[in-house]
Amino acid sequence: MDKLRQELSSLRVERVLDVATRDGAFAKEMYKGFAGCGEIVALDLSEKMFEKGREKCAGMPVRFALGDACHMDFEDNTFDVVGIGNSLHHIPDLAALLSEMKRVVKSGGLILLSEMYNFRGHLTKENANFEEAAKCALKVIDSKYFALNTSRFGASKNEKGDAFSDMFQENNQNRTSGNTESIWVMQFEYQTVGGGTNSDDWTRRAWNPQYFAINGFALADSLGGRGLAQISPMKWWIGTKNTSATQVAGAKEGGIFEDGDMRNSKYNIKRDWYYNNPLVPASLGKKSEITDKTWSTGQLFPALTKFFFGKSDNLQLSGSYKDRMKCRLGETYLHLAEAYLGMGDAAKAAEALNVIRKRAKVRNLEASEVTVDELLDERIREMVGEESRKFTLVRMGADVYVNRVKKYNPSIADQIDEHFALWPVPQEIRDANRGSEFPQNPGYGE
Repeated sequence: MDKLRQELSSLRVERVLDVATRDGAFAKEMYKGFAGCGEIVALDLSEKMFEKGREKCAGMPVRFALGDACHMDFEDNTFDVVGIGNSLHHIPDLAALLSEMKRVVKSGGLILLSEMYNFRGHLTKENANFEEAAKCALKVIDSKYFALNTSRFGASKNEKGDAFSDMFQENNQNRTSGNTESIWVMQFEYQTVGGGTNSDDWTRRAWNPQYFAINGFALADSLGGRGLAQISPMKWWIGTKNTSATQVAGAKEGGIFEDGDMRNSKYNIKRDWYYNNPLVPASLGKKSEITDKTWSTGQLFPALTKFFFGKSDNLQLSGSYKDRMKCRLGETYLHLAEAYLGMGDAAKAAEALNVIRKRAKVRNLEASEVTVDELLDERIREMVGEESRKFTLVRMGADVYVNRVKKYNPSIADQIDEHFALWPVPQEIRDANRGSEFPQNPGYGE
């Protein structure tokens, strides 16, 4: 439940459906978890628990409704989120349930379902799950309501940039800006009651360097704001081009990007940093080199401009108020490619990947080139920082997770093994279980 609260805590949604709600306990948890929620419809086949549920959810926008989860009366694309608590064992037809959940959830939810079906496919090795993942992704793609952003748009379209960088400019995340790719966007509003707090989306700071700790630099919104540098890109994928840092053995200077890849442009990855502090005139305007030391200390490294968040009126700002794309069409094509690859159809997987590669202005991949490793590399190029990378690796399989970490992260290569794919179950959770033992995940002892 803690993980659920963490996932929900940054989301603002209009309509939510809790399937097989019983007394509304899960509906209550979802409402408490969301950063903002308009209405939760709590659906159940029986009314006998509704009175208790209304007491439990008093003061919350929870509406109890009578209905069959396998044959719902709601129209297609009605809910932002569809959830089910500890009731799956009561559902006689899981296939019908999932089909109905898929039907009534909006496109952003379909993407989450596509990811879930891919996860089940890797876990069970059953093609049927990959087929469902592909169906979910294709329903979004074939709706024609969304399209990849391939030309300049929005607030900065007349300034230097490209179609990829435009997506991450302030106020460019919503459809009203011309962004046709966004599917589910978290809404924020700077200096507005209800518009969010510094802590709601502070993780962007983790990706930005602490350049201001170097003599000759001053805080600036144009340099990304006051970064924390808790995460820095690894050299093997981002490369050391235009820096004075040394590349890791076996990797290319340009990392995993091909020449001309839009996602590697100077508008998307900032590699050239110039001193900007007028109080240090000797260095003002000169280039500050990225070195192994500045990289390892988090002071200066190639930075992802998608996470720049600075505000000129408050350079000490410690959180981002940019609207945030949680689901976009680019990732939908990646889910589709993953599903096809899971089914053993590398040709169709290549077709899906080549749609986003065409936008990036790089060559098409041949079917023979499409492997799990290539797919994971393409996810970095397109989605770095937007996905929860560990979850992506684990979804592909614990063996994939371990092999990638061993190959690309030598600092822990000798420590990693498959038991780290799962986290330990907190002892308080195990102690709270009654009636049977709650086993610890393998590798964590007792």
